Amino acid sequence: MSVETEFRALLAGFSDLTDLVGTGIALSAAEEGTEYPLVIFSVRHTPEYGLDGTTLADICTIDVQCWAETPSSAAEVADAVMDACETAPAAKCATVVSRADMFDEETAQSGVQLEVEWWA
Repeated sequence: MSVETEFRALLAGFSDLTDLVGTGIALSAAEEGTEYPLVIFSVRHTPEYGLDGTTLADICTIDVQCWAETPSSAAEVADAVMDACETAPAAKCATVVSRADMFDEETAQSGVQLEVEWWA
């Protein structure tokens, strides 16, 4: 199973988050017309190599954008994503390493961006 599939399943299986966003969890981009609040994420893979060139691990950085109509609603979604990450299997070492507020002038939506480290 890919990191993208595992991470989406983790979020979609966390009821505190799905109570807020329903099925609004998307990889890379949400479909036009998707209702807010929602979560959009993307994954950057960084392989870790041994001296002989074999791949030892895939260290992934997951950029998670939590969007909602108000800053407090976006923060609530981000908090639920962080709580979901705490339920990840220990071997994944899912750790939120940064959090930042944002605003999209085009859609007038507030957001919180999280950066999650995930080992595969």
